[in-house]
Amino acid sequence: MNLEFKKIKLVKVKEGYGLTIAYNKTDPDKSGVSGEEEHKGLVHPDLKNEIKGLAGHFGILLGLINEADVQDLSNVPAELTRCLEVTGIHLGGSENNPNIVISGTLSTPRGKSAAINTPVEFMESDASTLYVGMADVKERVKRILIEVNEYIRGAKRGMPEEDPNQLKMELPDPGEKVTPEGNMAGSATSHQYANKDAMERVAEMGQDKGKAKSGGKKKVVQSADHPSGEAPE
Repeated sequence: MNLEFKKIKLVKVKEGYGLTIAYNKTDPDKSGVSGEEEHKGLVHPDLKNEIKGLAGHFGILLGLINEADVQDLSNVPAELTRCLEVTGIHLGGSENNPNIVISGTLSTPRGKSAAINTPVEFMESDASTLYVGMADVKERVKRILIEVNEYIRGAKRGMPEEDPNQLKMELPDPGEKVTPEGNMAGSATSHQYANKDAMERVAEMGQDKGKAKSGGKKKVVQSADHPSGEAPE
């Protein structure tokens, strides 16, 4: 079975990115089949980075980045692509004359995003019309296709991305010891006065408890003022 990818697109899922692929394939009996699949499995960072690494070319082909301002088209400065994000590619044309469309989003000054595609660019056209950065685009496409095949085979998948809003709690080492001063002792990674506030609160509770007891009564000599033999403390 031979797969010819027509579309490769990152799709946001709960813990990172999955992948949508459209393809043509040839069955063993030489009949053609086309289809589209959406995979929920997480892509490997290598695949995600190769796709998003097209952002510089994306901006140049859209006229949003002046190629004269870029010394190395394979490594466009991040400040020039901060409003751009590549989400996928579309591959078309023929075996001898392939073409590519890069898809992505443009963030507007109002904080919204617009989906946008580059014009069709031929990958093997005459030098006079060939995009100046096409050599790097072709190399990236080769690596993307390798990564996609690895992904489909299940040989290379990603791990859940960490939620930057999720709080992390560092637990003390079992060998660490809490001192009365509130610092952790017995470890090279001691956290000075990690629980000092807690120790102070415990001390305050003890003082409050003592004050509560002071409201009791004490034994005294019986008299006209204290007929019961008791007086407030």
